[in-house]
Amino acid sequence: MIFDSVWFSLKTILNPRQMWRGFSVFICWQISMTVHAQQPSINAKHFALEPNTCMSQEQDAPCPFTLSARWELNQKADVCLVLGDEQLSCWSQQKSNYFQRQTLLTKTSELRLVNQATGEVIHRELVTILYSNPKRFRRRLRSQWSLF
Repeated sequence: MIFDSVWFSLKTILNPRQMWRGFSVFICWQISMTVHAQQPSINAKHFALEPNTCMSQEQDAPCPFTLSARWELNQKADVCLVLGDEQLSCWSQQKSNYFQRQTLLTKTSELRLVNQATGEVIHRELVTILYSNPKRFRRRLRSQWSLF
């Protein structure tokens, strides 16, 4: 009975075209939510990065090194390997792969394996820079003069 009265009031307020449009939008939304919920998430079974540190002589000098990454996913996917803001490489429908490249690092950066379809980060790892010669000038820890 309540449903009939609500239906009658909606029918009198909205014309049939508006009701059909609203109903079709609702159905499309339900279908998209169902499809989205059924997509399994992509996970990295294995991810190896060598080396994950780079040695540089000077503090502000770029650090040259060979980046090697090996990864394996739980299912095939379109993925990209990104270092900082630079996209290194992309693969289509791959479950595992190996990547090697010479590169220059200017700062500590994050290496990410990203799902192209969703933009979701599958795995991330930090590539750090270590310096063998730190800055030449250092602040004194105590004053130059002393009574004792």
